[in-house]
Amino acid sequence: MAIGAEARVGPDAQVDDSVVHPGASIGAGARVLRSILGPGAHVGAGATAEDCVLGAGSRVPDAVSLSGQRVPTDTEAAPA
Repeated sequence: MAIGAEARVGPDAQVDDSVVHPGASIGAGARVLRSILGPGAHVGAGATAEDCVLGAGSRVPDAVSLSGQRVPTDTEAAPA
C-alpha cells in the first residue's frame, strides 16, 4: 500500500493493497481494496472501490460500491 502526500483517509476507512495518489481522499467508513486512486480522486463515505482504477479528479459517491471498474478522469462513477 502507498499513500501519497496530502492524501486524506477518513476515520474507520479500510485501505488494502492499493495506491492512493497525492491529493486523493477516502471518506469515513469507505473501503478501497486492490485499487488505484489518481491525484485528487475521491471515494465517498461508506463507498467501496474494489479492483478499480480511478482517474485524476474522479469521484465515487457516498455509499456506492464499485468492483473492477475504470472511472475516467474528472468523472463521477454511476452506481451499478
